[in-house]
Amino acid sequence: MTDIIKDFPEKESGKVKEDLKNNPSMVTDNIISFEQELEDIGSIDPLLICFGDDAYDILNKNLGGKYNIEKVTHCSTLLIIK
Repeated sequence: MTDIIKDFPEKESGKVKEDLKNNPSMVTDNIISFEQELEDIGSIDPLLICFGDDAYDILNKNLGGKYNIEKVTHCSTLLIIK
């Protein structure tokens, strides 16, 4: 499990979204870092499971054509992959 946006100690999600909107390079930098993490762990054709709308929206917008991305609304949600 990892965060798509790292080193951003903001507790209010609305503020995070606003800052990301005003600073698109922050999203780009974090997407690059995330893909490096996938490479570092030797991931091949990963299924990315996002907790919540914001993480899903960021990943789907930036990597939706490259990876299989699914969303769960809460960590207690059960997702079965066949």
